[in-house]
Amino acid sequence: MMKQQRSLTKEQYLKKFSRAVRWRLPPQESEEAIADYRELVFQPERDESKLVEELGEPVQAAHLLTDVKAYRRWLAVFAVLAFGVFLVSMVSMVMVVCAYSLFVYSLTFYLTDPNGIMVLSVAAADLLGGAIVPLPFLPEGFRKFAELTPFASMQNVPLRIFSGDIPLSEAPAVMGLQAFWIVILLSAGYLLTRSGLRRAVILGG
Repeated sequence: MMKQQRSLTKEQYLKKFSRAVRWRLPPQESEEAIADYRELVFQPERDESKLVEELGEPVQAAHLLTDVKAYRRWLAVFAVLAFGVFLVSMVSMVMVVCAYSLFVYSLTFYLTDPNGIMVLSVAAADLLGGAIVPLPFLPEGFRKFAELTPFASMQNVPLRIFSGDIPLSEAPAVMGLQAFWIVILLSAGYLLTRSGLRRAVILGG
């Protein structure tokens, strides 16, 4: 029994075709292919109910336009690039954690009992960093707030890049935020530590 082909609207067909082509071809060639297919799909006489029957499945149509060896080479390059971005985000994560630790410990110069700030800092990092509930599952308003905090620049960023939840096109923005928090936290920690050391009085032999 033959499987019945699911009909697609012209917009849906072109969207799926565009996504498949952009994965397989360099940017300029993919845009040219998409432009050609846009004219083909949106011909006035084209029957929308017979799109798949006449042009084939969008992914199959995109596959026919590409060279398998070139596609595999592109996938290899993409995989190396993605893994490189993941490694850089991991290094940035470690730096954010270290900078945050410096900032928190520098606050103990000004506190009688450091236990409270330690517990609070860990709880905030777990909640806003996605350790308890991954940030994509949080309500949109709270998620947007959490993503701007330094806690979201910790394990949240590299793990979501690795899983593909953060696409490579958005990676520069989130990694830029990581760099921002590294600078801010290191600077704040350094200034607080320097001020605290000047005020510290140590007794004993």
